[in-house]
Amino acid sequence: MKKLWIALLSAMVIFAFAMPASAVDVKVSGSYFAQGYYIHNPSLFDQDSQVNRALYVGGAAANPMAALLGTTTRYGYTGTLATQIYGAGGSTAYYNQRLRIQTEIKVVEGLSLVTRFDALERTWGDVRWAGGTSQTASRATTGGTNTGLGASGAAGVGENIEFERAYVDFTTGIGRFNVGYQPFGQWGPEFINTAKTHAGIGWYGKFGPVITVAKFGRLSEGVTSAAANPAGSLTSAGDTDSDEYDLGVIYKAQSWEAGLLYQFARQAINRNAGTLAVAYGGYTYATDSGFLLKINAFDPYFKGTFGPVYIEAEGIWGFGKIEYENTGINIIANNRYGILGVPRTLGDIDLKGAALHVKAQGNFGMVYVGGIFDYISGDDPDTLDTMEGGITKLLRAGDDYMPCLLLWNSWYGSTSVPNALNVGGATGAGYTQGAFGITNDVTTFEDNVWMYQLYFGVKPTPKTDVKLSVTYAYADKKPTANAFLVPDAIGTIAGIPNPYFEGKKYGWEVDLTASYKIFDNLTYTVGGAYHFVGDYFKGPDYSAYYAANGLAYSSPELKNNYLLMHRLELSF
Repeated sequence: MKKLWIALLSAMVIFAFAMPASAVDVKVSGSYFAQGYYIHNPSLFDQDSQVNRALYVGGAAANPMAALLGTTTRYGYTGTLATQIYGAGGSTAYYNQRLRIQTEIKVVEGLSLVTRFDALERTWGDVRWAGGTSQTASRATTGGTNTGLGASGAAGVGENIEFERAYVDFTTGIGRFNVGYQPFGQWGPEFINTAKTHAGIGWYGKFGPVITVAKFGRLSEGVTSAAANPAGSLTSAGDTDSDEYDLGVIYKAQSWEAGLLYQFARQAINRNAGTLAVAYGGYTYATDSGFLLKINAFDPYFKGTFGPVYIEAEGIWGFGKIEYENTGINIIANNRYGILGVPRTLGDIDLKGAALHVKAQGNFGMVYVGGIFDYISGDDPDTLDTMEGGITKLLRAGDDYMPCLLLWNSWYGSTSVPNALNVGGATGAGYTQGAFGITNDVTTFEDNVWMYQLYFGVKPTPKTDVKLSVTYAYADKKPTANAFLVPDAIGTIAGIPNPYFEGKKYGWEVDLTASYKIFDNLTYTVGGAYHFVGDYFKGPDYSAYYAANGLAYSSPELKNNYLLMHRLELSF
């Protein structure tokens, strides 16, 4: 028996050595951060101002205009804005975090499987994912109660661990291919980059110093029928997919590189949008209408280092069309002359936008200095058939780019804290719209802006970096109010168009940050920002409405804002 076991074991060893090797190499990389923010006055309003209280709260006694416009309206806005300012106003503070893990499984040379997931990406203390308990959503039950996603306890763990990417990366004789959920939205400098993930196919070719790129992305899938549309739908379009097509070329030299990208985006997801509204004043209005969006963009860039000076530049020229499914109907138009009683006939809208980014930095020993210039066209509310701005927000382009700690900072603007998505002032979302209704409020995406920044930094040790920046910005175009008056109380002001904003200045921002590398892969950063608020945030000038009804008008009073933050970040 012993000899039999020895013979059997020997045969197994020989068989194992004879088998082809099937082991794979696995590379793991990722990051983790935890950060805290304190924002002193996210609404940007002076909450002690008696002028503001008269404009936004107190009913007809404190605000005579309220009696004319209706009890739910303050200063041309709905009461929810007053709640935002005086209910959810004041300072706010929070912590949040994110763990991100990427794995590259190398099957054989030239063939890999790449995956990425985020885990525990949330604000500290937010228990919505655990059904109102302090447990994480990965626990199926707590005390016999389902603790999945949502207040109702519906099962779901997607907010605890969320796989974002899974694609095959393989190289052949005709180039490299990526197939699956993969990165999109990054090209050249960070200026309009957003690290998005879409399902798609990518091809990359390398010909000496020249790299070519061709990608197709399926942003959303949607095939509907008339039976699936809501009651009152204006269209029953069957094709509601959204796709993106990219063609690019990059030339890389020793100390510089240049590239050109052509992108075509086709978004049909809104083709079935729209319901009929009731008749008013002899007209039949539609609250919305389905549309097909087509955008073309050319995006050249340059990056180079020349001695101690680094230079980058990027320009974007975009054009396209918003094609409505139901033209010729009357709509409650989101534009300067679109108040009730003065309808606009719906027609296709042309898209025309441009942007320019230039950055230069000089490095001189432990000191560095630099400057940034940004321009992104804004929407002109008087061109009802053309949309010149709002395209970056429409395409969610520029989330990676954070030139300031307060203005256009996605770490501040992407939290669930009240007012965090909207910097504030009288520019609540939906009230600063242009021809198409894309808001010009100041959120995480730069838009409708001229921005100038100078910065100075010093690195007293290899692990320490202290930076001071001063930024000034103003709007390219003044938006209009688009806060429509209630139909039963238009009175004598029906013929007055929606007013322009009082000013174009976003204001000045001063930022100071200091970072220290505790380890090569672990960095701690502290920072502060002070925003000298500009008159843009006063919102529309409603003096004409007040004067038409014999009422005195005073502009809302603003108050400067500041931010304090600290952040611990690990990368590996």
